[in-house]
Amino acid sequence: MSKKGVQQIIDSVRDAVEKECWIPALVTAMTIPDVLGQIEFPELAFKTGKRKVGEQYKAWFHEHVEHRYVDASGFDEEWHAKNPYFSAEMCWSLRNAILHQGSDDIEHEYRFEDENGVSYSYGFELRVNACDSYGAIWHTPQPEGKLHKCIHVCIDVATLCKVMCDEAQSYLDCTDDKAFENAGISILDVAKLGSQLGWYQQDSLGEMVNTVNEGWIDTNR
Repeated sequence: MSKKGVQQIIDSVRDAVEKECWIPALVTAMTIPDVLGQIEFPELAFKTGKRKVGEQYKAWFHEHVEHRYVDASGFDEEWHAKNPYFSAEMCWSLRNAILHQGSDDIEHEYRFEDENGVSYSYGFELRVNACDSYGAIWHTPQPEGKLHKCIHVCIDVATLCKVMCDEAQSYLDCTDDKAFENAGISILDVAKLGSQLGWYQQDSLGEMVNTVNEGWIDTNR
């Protein structure tokens, strides 16, 4: 576990986007605030020491990503988006739907009625080879006179993944290495290591031979 492990996560998302493997790219990108939120906000934890995962996740996204989704209302005095059209709460809901349900349906999370009796519904759509967009429609008043507003947001997967990676890279580059001791994913390539140490060598067919045990290693498994 190290900063290198976190770098591999970022690189894997970029690689998946480049190859247009949208679902692997999106699923992995959704974990970035998980990884970095626990590093930047360790104080967001229960008395037992257990992480408040959702709070850490949303805090990191709010601090580093939300400003990329600012709407016409602009920024506050601290340069945070006043009313982001894709917020930390929305990203947390999307993360849970994708990782736990294999779904992108977060619309039910945002149906409510305000103190003035105006009802709201929320439409959400993931796209590729598109641009982010958002808008609102006021529907004809219902028989009882109530107003209904439908808000629709479209998020481009490649853009979301790029934004996550860019902000993660910026955070990675300006944060001390020690902070990443327990973060990231480390996968050891045994065949590569063995070749470097002289354990394996290629035969005439291009297969790897274990020179220590004189056995055959199937590197395609």
